[in-house]
Amino acid sequence: MASLGKRVLVAEDSPVTQDLLELVLTQRGHHVDIAKDGEAAFAALSSQPYDIALLDYRLPKLSGLEVALKLRATKGSKSDLRIIAITADSESLQAQENASKAFERIISKPFDINEILSVVESDPEEMDQPEAGADANRPDQRIVSPDLRGAKSPVERLDYTFLRWPADFNARVIADQAKRAASGELIIDAVLIETQTSAEKLSSLWLHRALHLLPVIDLTGSIAQRADLDVSKLKFGETAAVQQLIQSFHQRRDQIHRDISFTRDMGEKLLGRMFVTEAGLQAFHDPNEKSLVSYNTLLGNKTIAGEAGSLCDRGLLEQDIFDRVHVCGHCGGSRFNVREECSKCRSPDLTEDSYLHHFKCAYQGPESDFREGDDLICPKCRKELAHFSVDYDKPGTFMVCGKCSSATTDPAVGFVCLDCATHSDGESISTSDIHSYFLTDQGRALVEIGRGLLGPAQQSIRFSELPLEFVVALNREAKRFNEHEIPFAVAEIIYRNEKDLVREIGYRQFALARRLFLDNLRNQLGKEDVVKMGQAYDFALLTQTGQNEARTSLNDLQASAADTLQYDLGVSINVFGPRDFA
Repeated sequence: MASLGKRVLVAEDSPVTQDLLELVLTQRGHHVDIAKDGEAAFAALSSQPYDIALLDYRLPKLSGLEVALKLRATKGSKSDLRIIAITADSESLQAQENASKAFERIISKPFDINEILSVVESDPEEMDQPEAGADANRPDQRIVSPDLRGAKSPVERLDYTFLRWPADFNARVIADQAKRAASGELIIDAVLIETQTSAEKLSSLWLHRALHLLPVIDLTGSIAQRADLDVSKLKFGETAAVQQLIQSFHQRRDQIHRDISFTRDMGEKLLGRMFVTEAGLQAFHDPNEKSLVSYNTLLGNKTIAGEAGSLCDRGLLEQDIFDRVHVCGHCGGSRFNVREECSKCRSPDLTEDSYLHHFKCAYQGPESDFREGDDLICPKCRKELAHFSVDYDKPGTFMVCGKCSSATTDPAVGFVCLDCATHSDGESISTSDIHSYFLTDQGRALVEIGRGLLGPAQQSIRFSELPLEFVVALNREAKRFNEHEIPFAVAEIIYRNEKDLVREIGYRQFALARRLFLDNLRNQLGKEDVVKMGQAYDFALLTQTGQNEARTSLNDLQASAADTLQYDLGVSINVFGPRDFA
């Protein structure tokens, strides 16, 4: 089974190809780095761990073939790195004597992006061997109804469709469900954890659109409070809680604006997730985490801290302190052995002793100075101390260090990190406040109304939300502008009545009206202009047209394109020029 989130190096000198590969691979949940020439590619691949390298054959400085051969020579045959060639001159590359040794596969330009995805997301042994019984043209083949699998628990016998861990967690299935969600056809009701795992292995759901909004049901108890429901704590056969959870998530998801449902912005994803759970982002103590704290979600603590802090600054979240923890200055962990230790040498070898006060001669000293066998004899006057409170008392205690013999009534407090063994003084160790987070009224409004709530100043177009074909066309126009100052404009088309229409006539009817509007608009624009449907918004690229001219033209075209529609889509258009993409 292919794993999600692979590390990919793209070595390519064409900016258009760089942008295209980076965009599509990132959208599929992979981490992508770019190298613009062969020397940079070799340096990156030599110093960092990658799963796969996509090398252009005709790279500057070092060719892709030279890079591959040097890597094979240095890393040896046992390396897990997969090296794929991409070239417009495949015949010339194949004629090279060492090409078959250097590359696992050669992909010809212009390439099919689906072929690239298939290569990246397949393990080597899967390249030419589809799974038994699987149809290569059916990416959802692995999603089987519960009845065919043989239910293992009462939860699995419910009339719901689950995305199961680990059976369904491969790149093709996950990406297919994300596409279905974007088209309003999400058929998954919940994520079902069937074998023990960690939250980190499930966090890939956050890399795809809408899937982070599914409830997570844990049959194993292995992710406990990070799941939405830990079934292992329920009585056998108790399914009412499962049904209630799934229905609640369905209802809450229907209230989320498509801006937020299908966003790629992690902060907005977090807002959407908090909205559907109705529980806020709750911290809890977790001894398995270096920070001693986890949250009721699959998202990692570092991401939560960064995104939640930013959302608080924008007034979309409010925070409530959960705890204050000490933090190791070396590794950042919060798991410590907290101990009393000698203030001079920091040894924990401390022994408690008592002070004795001899009333008759007024001598005070440690009990060990008085002790002679079983008797207490004053070292000053040599009288026996026979009766407590008559001959003597014990006014206090002190600590004696077994290493340096120093004595003190006030031992120091030291912290020893259990993760990296770094010692910190109690007086100097730093602390960090841990917070739980909750949606503000403004945060809820953004989730329900969409980015229109933010105002024009915060609605700048997001490059990652543009359709792939649109990105290619936009790169072409940007190059023409940079080289010849030929203007262009990009229109972002927003449907402000979408939510009301979907509630009134259903998503399919709304989608048909939306497509008809785009067809009408496309017919009125020039032949070189591009109109593409996106996720939450649609886009138009007007070539050889300035921003102001495009704004005036589109106002007229918008009204004309909407004339034949049965429903008022509430179309609003934002227009951007070349400077907005600098």
